[in-house]
Amino acid sequence: MRRILFLTLTAFSKTGGIEKFNRSFSKALNDFSAAGKASITTSSVYDDKPDEKYVSQHNFRSYKGRRWWFILNELWKSRGYDEIIAGHINMALLVVWIKRIFPSKKIVLIVHGIEVMEPVNGYKKKALDKCDEIWTVSEFTRQNVIRLQQQPAEKTKIFYNTIDPFFHLPQHFTKPAYLKERYTITPTEKVLLTVTRLNHTENYKGYDKVIAALPVIKKTYPSIRYIIAGAGDEKEINKIKSLLEQYQLQENVLLTGYVPDEELTDHFLLSDVFVMPSSKEGFGIVFIEALTCGAAVIGGNKDGTVDALVNGQLGTLVNPDSIEEIASAVVAALKKQESDSSIKQHQIVQQEVMGHFGFEKFKKRLADYLAINN
Repeated sequence: MRRILFLTLTAFSKTGGIEKFNRSFSKALNDFSAAGKASITTSSVYDDKPDEKYVSQHNFRSYKGRRWWFILNELWKSRGYDEIIAGHINMALLVVWIKRIFPSKKIVLIVHGIEVMEPVNGYKKKALDKCDEIWTVSEFTRQNVIRLQQQPAEKTKIFYNTIDPFFHLPQHFTKPAYLKERYTITPTEKVLLTVTRLNHTENYKGYDKVIAALPVIKKTYPSIRYIIAGAGDEKEINKIKSLLEQYQLQENVLLTGYVPDEELTDHFLLSDVFVMPSSKEGFGIVFIEALTCGAAVIGGNKDGTVDALVNGQLGTLVNPDSIEEIASAVVAALKKQESDSSIKQHQIVQQEVMGHFGFEKFKKRLADYLAINN
């Protein structure tokens, strides 16, 4: 039986898109183990313990942030595995050392997006050069690996993100009453939503462009509400508040702070349109999550959003730098929702998304790439 080692920074102690990917990846590997098709271990630098819905304690090693112990111990233990999958380029040092000591070991490096949007050097460059395969979460990221990191195309494979196997897929698409009450949203008010972390070092999510587009949108929908959901640092939140004051939108825009996973589906259901015109998104799991909950989706046309929205088949792609285009797309999406927002239509879109990005398809792709009989 083949032995597979999955090295990850974190999967269970944070809630970002990469962590969601790592949880689903661990779950797929754990399923192979449970079926007797492979012997697997997920090893995490920062997690304390696994969520056993995804991976059993028996198949998990945690280092609780002890980075050098992680590197040294996994370097030693790697000798017992047939294939090693590194979940982030920030583990480049370990990747290079494993390949140097055990040159015949097959190593796969997973690349998500922002980390390869500029040419890398040092150990990161060596890791890209030395690994046997590079799996990217989108064609956009794959092209950056080929063009900016000068990697041969034949070394790369696309490994799309997925809907978490435990993500709550709604069967009914009504707006949750408790959220309407919490945010004082009336039956006639339309709701836009962005779900993302608010970090002053990441100036590519596009919510500032949506804010700038709101005065135009208000000409058609004067009572429009825009909810920006996600934890943020003080500097970025102050920047957003300054924009709201500049455009006099304090009554239209709401910053919710962190939204727990158990309320995420309900926030998508509350929204009429999910809009995040990003410019450097590796993929954007939130786009496909929103689609499964009945929201119309608008994203940028210059990054991995194109993959998530299947080249515009599942949602609207706009120039993320064009305020006018964003405003027009939002108004058009709201008008379309008014005329064609049946449960049947929402279910059709949900099925389309699952057909492209459902967990079973994700797991089958992994089995194919690892040559595991699924």
